[in-house]
Amino acid sequence: MKKDLFPLLVLAVCFCAYGLLAPYLGFYWDDLPYMWFKHTNGTIGAVRAIALDRPLLGFFYLIPMSLLGESPLVWQIFAILCRWIFTLSVFRFLMDIFPKNRGANKLIVLLFAVFPGFTQQYIAVIYSHAFLIFALYFFSLHLFIRAVGQERFSWLGLISILIALICMAATEYLVGLEVLRPLIIFLMTSRKNQALTFKRKALKTLQIWLPYLAAGLGFVFYRTFLASSVLYKVQQVDNFFLSPLSTLVNLLTVTAHNIYTAVISAWVQIVHPLSSLDLSSLASKLYFTILMFVFIVSIVWIHHFQKRGESASLLSLDREYVISLAIGSVFILVFAGLPFWAANLKLDTNFPDDRFFLPFMLASVAVVFLVLAPTIQRKWLFAPLFSAIFALSLSYQVYQANNYRLDWERFIDLMSQITWRVPSLE
Repeated sequence: MKKDLFPLLVLAVCFCAYGLLAPYLGFYWDDLPYMWFKHTNGTIGAVRAIALDRPLLGFFYLIPMSLLGESPLVWQIFAILCRWIFTLSVFRFLMDIFPKNRGANKLIVLLFAVFPGFTQQYIAVIYSHAFLIFALYFFSLHLFIRAVGQERFSWLGLISILIALICMAATEYLVGLEVLRPLIIFLMTSRKNQALTFKRKALKTLQIWLPYLAAGLGFVFYRTFLASSVLYKVQQVDNFFLSPLSTLVNLLTVTAHNIYTAVISAWVQIVHPLSSLDLSSLASKLYFTILMFVFIVSIVWIHHFQKRGESASLLSLDREYVISLAIGSVFILVFAGLPFWAANLKLDTNFPDDRFFLPFMLASVAVVFLVLAPTIQRKWLFAPLFSAIFALSLSYQVYQANNYRLDWERFIDLMSQITWRVPSLE
């Protein structure tokens, strides 16, 4: 049997999108205090500082902080590898649920790898760990799917709950993704018990889901009423008791905003660099070269891809796959923003609020794929449409990398000015 090299393709895409300017990038935003903690107080000192707000998050930094040193390039490479692991964990998740739709899953994952809404990849110290935590959470979903297949709560289910709780304690960004569990249970129950009525399937789903629901609600109670947070305090509980109607209206408004931002705004911005394209500059030449190269290679790859074994599953997307993908995406888009709303934070395409895109990424990409799905059987149309979105998204990440490069140059210049003008400054 021919070995599938798709993971290596994803790795190449990640390095092309995020690694071309890696030697010229540095530390940014929260990277700087974290690395300063490490520089002045050692790895344990940095871990303790990080753990002040999220105790379990600090443990995720222990090994990387001990091994990777203080080189920005090393951290940039590490962040790319972590992004790759995160992307492959999503691919494994999709294959667990939809094993017959390998071709479509691959295309979704390729778009996922270059999702343009999240542009903070280059804040490497922070988001390398965020990617690892998200990857670990999707691994917990992998164990959960295996446990559901046994149709009883088992040690796999217990491990899945424990891993999910650890991940959510490290970052609350994941809490909204818990809505996927009942959907997965219902889907798998329906496949095994097609003769059952909808009501019986729903009751069976609830029965299997109860321990996972209890664990999730327990974490929400702990995070809302017991845990103390310096940075992200839950603010909407008091608002709800003071004015429940206006709080619910605010929730609906924010949810509608999140859906529009994740599905529309995140993708519209991939054409923004074209409006400022100046081919006399080296940066614009690099951007345009990458855009055209990726576009052409993508078209060639898709034509080759459609001639292989995956073409059958790609060209005949079954009804269950489309409906399940659509329902799952809607649930994520509605619920993924709840932790941010609770802390009075808002999803946006601008820095720093684009970090809240992380739990929305899979749903946003799935919606774009579903929009393109009707054109799949028209090879002459699907290949250029998909390739254009993919190439523009990848090039947009390179465009953002150049902005980070410029920021690092300004920061180095500032430090040089300070040390030159204040020679006695230690």
